[in-house]
Amino acid sequence: MTMSRYFDEICKALEATLGTGEEIVHRGRLAQYWARRGDREKSKSEIARCRGSRDFFMKTEAVANINIAEAVLLASLGRLAESTTLARRALAMLRVGAPTSLETAGILGWVAHFEHLNQVDSDAILSLEDGFSSLPESNPSYWFRLLLTVADMLAFSGELDSARDWYRRARRAAELSGDEIAVAELTYNMAAYFCHETRIREAQHAVSEAEIGNCLRFVSTAKSYSGLRCGSDSEWMLRILEMQALMLDRRYQEVVVTADRDGYQDLLFLIREELRLLLRADVQLCFSRRSKDLVNIDEITDIAELTRSEIDAGDRGLIFSSLGAAASVVPGLSALSRRFFEQASECFSLNRLEQLRISDGLKGARFFNSGADLDAILFAPQRAITL
Repeated sequence: MTMSRYFDEICKALEATLGTGEEIVHRGRLAQYWARRGDREKSKSEIARCRGSRDFFMKTEAVANINIAEAVLLASLGRLAESTTLARRALAMLRVGAPTSLETAGILGWVAHFEHLNQVDSDAILSLEDGFSSLPESNPSYWFRLLLTVADMLAFSGELDSARDWYRRARRAAELSGDEIAVAELTYNMAAYFCHETRIREAQHAVSEAEIGNCLRFVSTAKSYSGLRCGSDSEWMLRILEMQALMLDRRYQEVVVTADRDGYQDLLFLIREELRLLLRADVQLCFSRRSKDLVNIDEITDIAELTRSEIDAGDRGLIFSSLGAAASVVPGLSALSRRFFEQASECFSLNRLEQLRISDGLKGARFFNSGADLDAILFAPQRAITL
């Protein structure tokens, strides 16, 4: 896949402003681009060049872009609270610097994005409302982050049909801007969120084969963008997503083979805690489908002890569900298996309450029912876009 038009626009703007005070603004955009692309070294190099410029603190847009680039890098390491703080700092700087509505909307999209990742969804909804209220209708190519965050939150809350509509809008915004990284990120997010929700429904025996089939197709499409993955964690996240899809398809032997091929033990050091625990639990479940003698009781006990209440309720439910299934085949562990399934049921109930709260909050937001208006702007035929 070729480099994106968005990247070309950044490079042209940078070349045209070399040696001027505007150079660092576009270097900030380039740092952000490389952070989203997952190239930490290139992003950090541009960040260092910006911070070393005498004009840096005189250009609030440059400072804001650098803060967002650093926030993306931190988020890829699981440091979501710090990412949220940096995004909010970027917004505060722009507001002090009398920004255009375009700049404000763009940064508010990032703020909402990190607030959602950090599970501060009530704040994320307020940021989305502010962002949509300041959107310039003349330039929908800059709406991507706001639209994507709404779609992600809807998918996370189990509203998959509504989420699909907002992903469609986000993709159109990405296409208008020529930003292939945005298209890749959207495709991956859609697969990841749909896979997560479908696995929860499957664990509760409330999913159809058609839903599983749709989810597997989303994962297959996400894999096609592997060369343009977003974030430095993209490679292992794609491997995790592939394994989750195999779990949904009940191809347990292939999960074990995939884990072994990808260096299962090495992978555990790279991923966030909740994914690490879920992967470990899933591997035990897959072992149990091959032979009860392969199940490691000490491993199951360790995973259960590490599954703390701070972890997302949906993830906890999946972990306990896999542990319950793995323990069920081992003689003498029937009581432990029942307890795990009971814990999973409690977690899924908590998860559903959280999903309803997020869904209700989004649907009550000022922007939510303006979908038809957004579509009229985004999908207008032969619309001219000023970049």
